This record gives sequence, C-alpha cells and structure tokens, in this order.
Amino acid sequence: MKKCFIDEKEFKKILKLKNHIIINSLPKNDFDKDHIPDTLNLSSEILSKMNREKKILSFIKNNLHNYQSLHNLIKEKKLNIKDVPIIVYCQNSKSKSSEKLIDHLMNSGFTNVFEYSGGMDEWNKKNTFFNENLSENSELKDKYNLNIEKEKIIIDKNIFIHNIITEEIYDNDELIGLWDGKKIKWTSKLNEKKYKNKEIKEIKEDSKKEKDNSKKEKDNSKKEKDNSKKEKDNSKKEKEKDNSKKEKDDSKEEDDSEEEEDDSEEEEDDSEEEDLENKEVKEDESEEDESEEEESEEEDLENKDEGDDKINKKMKKLNKIMKKMSGGKIINNDLKYKKDGIYLINRDYINNKKFNKNFRGYGFTFFYN
Repeated sequence: MKKCFIDEKEFKKILKLKNHIIINSLPKNDFDKDHIPDTLNLSSEILSKMNREKKILSFIKNNLHNYQSLHNLIKEKKLNIKDVPIIVYCQNSKSKSSEKLIDHLMNSGFTNVFEYSGGMDEWNKKNTFFNENLSENSELKDKYNLNIEKEKIIIDKNIFIHNIITEEIYDNDELIGLWDGKKIKWTSKLNEKKYKNKEIKEIKEDSKKEKDNSKKEKDNSKKEKDNSKKEKDNSKKEKEKDNSKKEKDDSKEEDDSEEEEDDSEEEEDDSEEEDLENKEVKEDESEEDESEEEESEEEDLENKDEGDDKINKKMKKLNKIMKKMSGGKIINNDLKYKKDGIYLINRDYINNKKFNKNFRGYGFTFFYN
C-alpha cells in the first residue's frame, strides 16, 4: 500500500475541522511531556501482529466521542469504522515510530491513513507561542492558545458547547443542532420542543422568582416602615418620660428650696431668740456683776474703814516701839519716821487683806509699794 503524506498547512486545517482522528505514535512518557493539542496517543510499541487489530479497533471506538461528526456517520451506518480518516505523526521524518503504526493500521484493515511527517519538531518550530518555556500544562499556554475549537455559549439562558469550526452545538456530549449566528438549527423537533419547554419553564421560574423578590421587597419595605414608626413612637415616649422626669425633678428642687428657705427662716428665728435669750442672760449677768461689784465695793469700803482703824492702832504701837528703840520722831504729823537716816513715808493706805497678807509680826519692818 502506498502511504499518503500531508503538509503542515493542510494538517492545521484538518486539526481545526476535527474530522480526522489524529494519533501520536510515540511512547506515552514522550506524549505526556509534549504533543500537538487535541491529538490522541497510541504507541506503536504496544502493538504486535497478534493483538494489533483488536487493540486498534478498541482504541478507535473508545475515542470516537471526541469526533462527533465521525461518530454520527458511523452510528447512521454511512461510514465503516475501518474507513475512518486517520493521521499519524511522531517526532520528525527520521523517526520510524509513525511508519510502524501506519503498517499496523493498514495490516488491520484501516484504509484511510495519512502521515504528517514533519511531526513534533516542525509543529513546535512554527506554532510555539512566545517561546519554548511555555509547557503543556502552563496556564499561559492555555490562555494564549489560538487553536481552541470549543467554547461555552449561552443561548436563551441555556449553556451549550459550541464548536467554532463546525458550528455544532452540544449539550454535554450530545449534538443537538447547528449555530447559524442567530439561532440554533435543531437536529430534531424533539430537541427543539425539549429546549423550548425548558426555556418556557425557566421563564416561568424567573417570573415567579421576580414576583417572590418583589413581594419580599414590599414586605421588607413594610417592615422598615413599621420599624421606623416604632422607633419614632419609642423616641416620643422616651422624650415624654424625660420631660416628665425633668418636671418632677424641678418640682422636687423647688420643694427642697422652699424647705431650705423655711429651715433658714426657722434657724434665723431660733438664732434671734437665742440672741435675745443670750442678751437677756448677759444683761442679767451684768446686773448681777454690777450688784456684786457694788456689794464688793461696799465690803471694801467697810473693810477699808476697819483696816484703817487697825492700821492706825498698829502704827501707833509701832511708833511707840520705835521711839523706845531709837528715839525716832514724828515729822509734821504725817506718820513720817526717821530711823538712822531711813524715812518711812505713808504714801497710801493699805487695806486689811493686803496688810494681813504682808504682815510678819511685830518687830519686823516691811515695805509696801
């Protein structure tokens, strides 16, 4: 059998259309490190003459769901599974891995097989975005991958998978129609009815939710108004209570002030009474003192007279004694005595009490100032 080759340009077109099964023939470890996006791995090393047909058929059947158009053709019996178009590639044109896998495929009865001989080396050289540092698992490679075929699309509030190349619309893995840019062209009336009913149901549910939300908003608004009213009423009651309390406090202060004034007046009255009583007592005491002074003066006068008599008598006796002792003389009848140049002068009288206090007996002379 003659092999058919495709170049890099044709390979890219087929890759976007996804109407060929594209297989990497390298070992799984190499495939995991690096491979062309949206391609499968079937290593030529695991195949032999004994198991190749069974393993290849199982591999194709298990992966047909990734190629919906091929799957539908086989399901409708418009395409035999061994006539499925297949492209094989490996590292480069010098590698024998893809050549071995193609031989196994053809010997197993697969007739529509092609080889992309440029392989991974050519692909990476022309298609690596930015630089070689972007690995297969890199987030940047996913972000800037320009070979994306599928996207999520929302149509009438339903989320579908849209194949950008074929315009096919999928619900999960089920093909339900084609996108013409404005609406879905359904694959069957059953699907159209199903999704329209779903849309109607969702519209009803949305309408019900809106009504419920509107009702909730009204209830919340009413509650807010009620709460506002309650707050105002409570505020009003508190103000009234405060005013009432203030009035009571003011009234109490006035009563206390009046009581204090009354107490002050009573104290003033009591003070005046006490002053009057004290005044009367003082007057009485003053009168008593005056009477006592008068009595004392009278007594003093009496005592004076008595004392004068006693003094005169004693002086006379003393005069006699001194005359006998020294021959003193009385000068001018003023009770002046002369004794060895010493004169006794009676300048003032001495009362009885003082005389008795200072007198030490006869024979002793004392001086009184």
